[in-house]
Order: sequence, then C-alpha cells, then structure tokens
Amino acid sequence: MHLSTLLLGFFLSASAAPTANLGTPYPPLTPCTKDTRLKIAQTIIGAFNDPNDLNSIATLENAPFKPDGTIEFCINGAPCLRLGLNGAISKDVAAAARQAVARVDTIFTAYDNGTTVMDAEVTFGVGALGVPLPIKTAIYVPGVIDTQDCRIIDPPAYFTLPNEVAGFPVTPPTLPGLGLGTIPDVTVPS
Repeated sequence: MHLSTLLLGFFLSASAAPTANLGTPYPPLTPCTKDTRLKIAQTIIGAFNDPNDLNSIATLENAPFKPDGTIEFCINGAPCLRLGLNGAISKDVAAAARQAVARVDTIFTAYDNGTTVMDAEVTFGVGALGVPLPIKTAIYVPGVIDTQDCRIIDPPAYFTLPNEVAGFPVTPPTLPGLGLGTIPDVTVPS
C-alpha cells in the first residue's frame, strides 16, 4: 500500500471515491509541448499550495510519473539521495514532503529538450494547514519530462537548507573536503 493511499485513508471514509476521481486534473499529455510540461509542473506545485489535503494528496498521486520515474533530494552539496525508486514511490515521497510545506513560491521555465526548471523558495510549515514556520529554503529542480509521452522521468531537487530562519538570511554549512557546496545562485530566463 502506498503512503499517499494511507494518507487518503486517514481523511476519507471507506465509501469514498478513489484518488483518480479526486485532485486537480493534469493537462492532456499529448501533444507534449512546452506549455503542457509547464502546466504539469504548475499543477504539482499547486498541490503543495492547496489547503485541501484530499485534493492535494490526490493531485500528487495522479502525477504523470513514468513507472520507473524517480525523485532525488540533493541537500547543501551532499550527494543526491534517491528517495523515489520508481513512479509509485516517487508520488508517495511527494505526498509526504508536502506535509512539511506551508507554501511554495516559484518560477518555471520549460525547454525543448524536456527539462522543466523550477526555481523556488519553500516555506516550511504544517502542510495543508498553511501554518508557516520561520524557516525557508531555496530549491532548484531541473525536472526531466519525456517529450514523447509527457511523463516525469527524474526531478532531482537541489536544496540549500535553510537559507532563512526567522527572517534572517543563513549561510548553511557545506561539506568540507568533498569540494561540494550549496547550489549556485541561478537566474532563470524569463
């Protein structure tokens, strides 16, 4: 049983509709244009900002991951951790991560090669309650979406954690001796 199914079970009675009938719909996946890929990314982030837990979790559960699609978290220059080993687990990871997020403010850019970049600031908090904690992080996600079927392949998420605490900028430690540091400042083309 998937984590997102367990979370939905927490909020739904046994007679409730399956997740396919809930959530914000994704755009048709064909043709797979830049606009379609942007709408997919916007729908996913919309789920993180949605105050309705049921809708949010269902939207993430319905995300168009490839069956072998993965999610990796790369924090403060450390080697990436693959948390979503396949499409189903990746959806569960997204649903679980959403519970620690109060708000995501982002800029998206889609490129012809299938890369859809999200450059965002995440305010941590208590999920759908929207109760923010005074901790923010910068996140950069160069997600790869298959240009043939518009399904998500691999969105590595590069975090600088934290970059602000109680309104004050923070420079997090880097990993000494590995030559790795925080993600560089990125200016996303408009």
